[in-house]
Amino acid sequence: MFNRSNYNKEYYKKNKEKEQNRYKEWAASNKEKRHKIDKRYSDNNKDKIKERHIMWYKKNKTKSKDADLKYSFGITFDDYNEKLRLQNGVCEICKGLETHTYKGTVKCLAVDHNHETGQVRGLLCHKCNILVGSIERDKGLVLKAIKYLDKCNSNQQQLRTAGKEETA
Repeated sequence: MFNRSNYNKEYYKKNKEKEQNRYKEWAASNKEKRHKIDKRYSDNNKDKIKERHIMWYKKNKTKSKDADLKYSFGITFDDYNEKLRLQNGVCEICKGLETHTYKGTVKCLAVDHNHETGQVRGLLCHKCNILVGSIERDKGLVLKAIKYLDKCNSNQQQLRTAGKEETA
């Protein structure tokens, strides 16, 4: 008995390149129709699509990280790992391990870079990366913060000294 489904599968296997080119031509000349079909599929299969993305990511973590690093900083995953090795796996500034977590997992060290030139400077823990980002935006703010801390420490020291004199 003739089975149309099996015939179509076999035909496609034998003529895969031809059929792919035919579909590309159709999709290019029917963009609105293709968009409606894709939209209907994605609306009706959100859970299936999400699960497929999760499974792909789990199987391709390195590939995903590599693509993210290339897009964001122009470096490869190998470049990141080499920099990490040169820094002995610790933050370039505080020399500590990363402790910041996301969904219960300790994050990787952040890639610190110059926002104007894009030049990668080093790998930093979350704390130091936030600090450097704040300093880079307003260097004068750091001096104000230091003065503030000095003033507060001075006031606390004066209070302690005054308290000791009263008890004596």
